[in-house]
Amino acid sequence: MFFVLLWLFVSFLTSLLSGWRFLAKSFAYDEVRQHLSNVQPPKFIEHLSIRTFSRYRYCARLILAQEGFGLKMIFLFPFHQQLFFPWPKIVSITERNILFFKGVTVAVGEKEIFITGKQAQNLYQAWQKHQGFSTSVKDEKNRY
Repeated sequence: MFFVLLWLFVSFLTSLLSGWRFLAKSFAYDEVRQHLSNVQPPKFIEHLSIRTFSRYRYCARLILAQEGFGLKMIFLFPFHQQLFFPWPKIVSITERNILFFKGVTVAVGEKEIFITGKQAQNLYQAWQKHQGFSTSVKDEKNRY
């Protein structure tokens, strides 16, 4: 019982310190779920970081849709509400290397979210498609 309470406390504290709860106030997934089209099944993200404090490895999933992208945590993080970021609300998505990690940085307002792995590549391609950029398959294979 003690471990369960401790985990709930840590989960709550992590959601506060990382800024996840702040993002959930503006980007709640539940509010837009029924209006999304071409939604792809959630896929695990190798590494997700909000601020420098929080790092989530293989416990967050990326949801891509025509209207934007979402983030969903596994059930062990009950205080991390599902998020959805519409493309028009995203300031930028840029490729970035941090030490050994190749990924993308998503700028949403004042917050930055760093994502690595295959899903980072998929997110970057979806962003470019939304922005009207066309990339060749050859360029994409050489990117990562």
